[in-house]
Parts: sequence; structure tokens; C-alpha cells
Amino acid sequence: MKSHLKALGILFVIISLIYIGTATYFIAGVSVNSGPLQEINETVTLITGFFMSSYFVILGVPGLIAGIGLIKLKNWARHLAIILSVLNLIIFPIGTVIGIYGLWVGTHGGAKALTRVYSRRLTEVA
Repeated sequence: MKSHLKALGILFVIISLIYIGTATYFIAGVSVNSGPLQEINETVTLITGFFMSSYFVILGVPGLIAGIGLIKLKNWARHLAIILSVLNLIIFPIGTVIGIYGLWVGTHGGAKALTRVYSRRLTEVA
């Protein structure tokens, strides 16, 4: 289960960087449309870009934090990963696969016990 938690952490880091890059693209408001409907297309692109970039930032930044926490086997990161896995389910097909895998790993009994053990060890050392 330790390898699954670390693999999920790496997946979250990679997909979060992609989400943050996508949000940056949408924030830039890139529009390839020209012609008589350009003004309407720019408005639609800006509105859509705002909502899409907001969603990707909401997934990207906490996903990056959760990924790093999972790699370090933190218990709080497992809880955050479960929440983000549910939000990832609607991003078909890659987000759906990562969401299902994240829910399976995060809710598995071995993952709960493993992250609790590592959390207890760190508090005893500190």
C-alpha cells in the first residue's frame, strides 16, 4: 500500500502541474477566432476561461500539496486526496481514472493504518 500512496502522490503532482498550466492558458484568454463574430467570441472565451481556470486552480494547487503530502505519507494528505479524487471524477477520461484510483487508494484500510503509523512516528520524534 505504501507504493500505491507514493504513486498516487506522484500522479497528483504531475496532473496538478498540468492543471495549473491549463489554468494559465485559460487566464491568458487565448482566442484563435477572428472575423465579424470576434467580439462575441472573445467575450465567451473570457467567461469560459475564467470558470475553467478557476476550476483548474481549485484542483491544481491543493492537488500539488496533496501529492507532496502523499509522497511523505502524511495522514492529512490522504483526506485531501480523497476530496480531490471526487472532484477529478468529472474530468473525463484522465481525471476519472485518477479519481477512481485515488478513491481506491485513499479509502483502503491499509492506507489509513500506514499514514497513521507514519504520523505517530513523526510526532513521537518531534
